[in-house]
Amino acid sequence: MGEYAKETRCQGDGNSNVIPIMFENAYDEIVKLVGSSVKIYYEKGYNTSKDSEDDNNTLLAEARKTARTADIVILFVGTPEYYDKEYTDKVNLDLPTDQVKLIKEIGKVQKNLIVVLSNGSPVTISSWTKYADSILETWLPGQAGGGAIAEILFGIANPSGKLPTTFPIQLSDTPTYLDSIDSENNLQYKEGLFVGYRYYDKKNMNVEFPFGFGLSYTTFKYSSLTLDKDILTDNDTLEIKLKVKNTGKYFGKEIVQLYIKNADSNILRPEKELKAFTKVSLFPDEEKEVSFLIDTKDFSHYDINTNKWVIESGPYEILIGKSSRDLPLSKNIYVQSPYLSKTNYTRDTLAQDFLINPKTKEIVEPLLSSAAQSITSDTNAQEKLINYFKNIPIGRFTTLSNGTFTEKMLNDFYILRMKLNYRISSFIIQNKITTIYLKTIY
Repeated sequence: MGEYAKETRCQGDGNSNVIPIMFENAYDEIVKLVGSSVKIYYEKGYNTSKDSEDDNNTLLAEARKTARTADIVILFVGTPEYYDKEYTDKVNLDLPTDQVKLIKEIGKVQKNLIVVLSNGSPVTISSWTKYADSILETWLPGQAGGGAIAEILFGIANPSGKLPTTFPIQLSDTPTYLDSIDSENNLQYKEGLFVGYRYYDKKNMNVEFPFGFGLSYTTFKYSSLTLDKDILTDNDTLEIKLKVKNTGKYFGKEIVQLYIKNADSNILRPEKELKAFTKVSLFPDEEKEVSFLIDTKDFSHYDINTNKWVIESGPYEILIGKSSRDLPLSKNIYVQSPYLSKTNYTRDTLAQDFLINPKTKEIVEPLLSSAAQSITSDTNAQEKLINYFKNIPIGRFTTLSNGTFTEKMLNDFYILRMKLNYRISSFIIQNKITTIYLKTIY
């Protein structure tokens, strides 16, 4: 069922569009594959052309009638060509309304429903996924996509692909949902490092399907993760080994993914980052050793203060698994680096950022405690206030102190100029005098 069963949705529009030398469609390839052994019916189900004279309600009614008598329904849906243009922004992540309605109506009368998706980017499926027994994501499969789909559906080929992107539950979950185009037709890029899975992981957000996810007709077991060293120093390499076993009944291929997590970073970083992956082919009950060789640059980040790629010393975690959310193996390693982080302090720097550096901590920590003590004598309440103060920019303390911590004192603090000389500043927070001894940070 579905117009895309016969009208292959093979590519996007714009400069990516090419003229294929031929087209395979899934319907013809399935008929060719099964011959006379299976009785195949076809229903169009919906229109993809706005100029079509076919009535969607009539198409839906005919599809429901056929679905009731079938053993299995393979329903082809996807995004129209005008959804996948390189010069047009999307307004939603939904399939066309008539296709969603078709999925739901067929799912009500046929439990064996396979949905085959053809789309150029993720779509929301939460409104209809419960009606589908299986979902095959084909993206825009190209001119030979029809044959590939037929071979996967009938078990001649075992699917081994993994999602190169996250499927969110709804549009509002995406990192760009609140972005808007300004009066000068500019759209600000605000995600920073938190693109794709990095955003959803950092927010610990539920997703429909995570980055790196993909099923197979067989199953795989991961075991025996080893690292060839416990401490990694500058210019070292790290060899990582593990075993993967095909625990199912069919030949298959698994994509093993390696992520690195900085367990104790002084800067804002993704929860974890994909650093390597490899595909391993396995027969039933076969087990193979998989190895990765990475070096210190895989632990690095770009430092905007020095304009260089640098490595933080500290503990890291090596994570191995099947997707960004399914990582059954992990090992810790300590990285030693000559790099020392330097924070670019400004009046907008949060008080908590000063607590990371031991030399600024001894300056700012008494300030927060004194402020809390001047408000209440309840120690539990003081602790809550201190946690609140940590999330306030240091420049705001000129207001919190009722004017007794002045702009001049803030400048004397030398935060804005990245210099902290040996100075003494005294100021009053709500009638309580606090003396801070300013010491050199570095």
